[in-house]
Amino acid sequence: MIANQHADWLLVEQDESWFHRFMQPHAYSWSSTDQPLKLITAHYASKTPDKALSCFGALCQKTKQIFLDFAIGYPNSEQMWGFVVKLLAVARQQHKRVLTIILDRASWHTSKRFKRWIHLYNTNSALASQSMV
Repeated sequence: MIANQHADWLLVEQDESWFHRFMQPHAYSWSSTDQPLKLITAHYASKTPDKALSCFGALCQKTKQIFLDFAIGYPNSEQMWGFVVKLLAVARQQHKRVLTIILDRASWHTSKRFKRWIHLYNTNSALASQSMV
């Protein structure tokens, strides 16, 4: 892969998951017969906003370092932008010139707004680097 050939590029694979904060997960466990495991049921008002919790993650190809970010609600383009901005900060801290992210085809990755933001970011970055020369 081209990104692996450049020391100043940060290559990550990104994915996300989300959980309903008030539903019991399908879980199995082992416990002693005299003290069985009991899960506590959470109760909430039917109009409770933001019942979901999103987890965004990225795995660095070279170092196997994992970057995580959590957000209230289901994944969307706004939360994805926030995570990408945090990954850009990591890339800057590591003195990387290019951040390469492998994404799947989730709707928030392929939305017009997200694609437009990436294009504008790359265009502005390219213009800024040209003006420095």
